[in-house]
Amino acid sequence: MILEIRTYRLQPGLRDEFLNFFTEVNAPALRAGGMRVSEPMTDLDEPDIVHWIRGFSSLADRDRIKDAFYDSDIWHNEIEPIVMPMIVEMTVKLVEGEMPQLFLASS
Repeated sequence: MILEIRTYRLQPGLRDEFLNFFTEVNAPALRAGGMRVSEPMTDLDEPDIVHWIRGFSSLADRDRIKDAFYDSDIWHNEIEPIVMPMIVEMTVKLVEGEMPQLFLASS
C-alpha cells in the first residue's frame, strides 16, 4: 500500500474547527473518492499541527484517484474554499507499507 503521511500547520486557534470539518466533510469525501483515510491525529507538542494518513493500493491508483478528486466539484466548491485558508503549511511524506489498523471503516 502507498501511504501519504500528511502534516498540516494550521492557522492559530483553528484546530478544533479544522478537525470538525475534516471529520464531517473532508474525510467522507476523500473516502467516497476512493482513498483510505485515517483518523486525524493531534500533535502533542504543537497545538496548531494535525497529522493524518491516506492510502492507495498503488502509485498508479494514487495518481488516478487524486487527479479525479482534485478536479471534482466537491473539492472546488465545498472543501477547498473552507479548508485551504485554515492551513498555513503542509508536508507530505510518501511511504510504502501496511497499516490497516489506522484506517477507519468506510461509511
